Amino acid sequence: MNDQERRRFVRIEGKLKLWYEPISEQNPAPAKPTERDLQVAEFANLDNQLKSALMGLIQHSPKTTKALDLLNKKLNALYTISALTHPEQGWQQADVNLSACGISFLVHSAINVGKMLQFKLQLNVFGQVISTLAKVVACEPNEGDQYTLRLDFIDLTEQQEDTIIQYIFQEESAQLRQAKANKD
Repeated sequence: MNDQERRRFVRIEGKLKLWYEPISEQNPAPAKPTERDLQVAEFANLDNQLKSALMGLIQHSPKTTKALDLLNKKLNALYTISALTHPEQGWQQADVNLSACGISFLVHSAINVGKMLQFKLQLNVFGQVISTLAKVVACEPNEGDQYTLRLDFIDLTEQQEDTIIQYIFQEESAQLRQAKANKD
């Protein structure tokens, strides 16, 4: 994306799980979503649909809406517990700066600018995973033996881009609510 397109997107900082692997001659094809990735995406899609349905129901039946929301939260907690007890190999928790066009985070080894990566990003505690190609646009020395790695997403679908934007706005909204609660 060019600089004008990059400026269109809101960015957010936070902690996310991610996985990446350089694409090489021995590993030329981008990673296809695993069965787990597809199941997680379906889980997240159903969760979003349920949240939308609950928003429509709240005016007609607040008590039922509250009960269904609590049940949804309980199921999400069970899913999170399951994900924590069966972590995937190679994933790391990182402080990131995320937008719909790219991401930056700290790494311990420099990666050449222009290098293509297979990249996966888990957007929330439900394990929703975005799988894409990413291109290294910068890798700058940072404090100690770390580097700031900056990636552009290459082949995001419109749905993946919308999912990232939705996630950013949800997180931004939660941060604003928390700041307001701390202020009061």
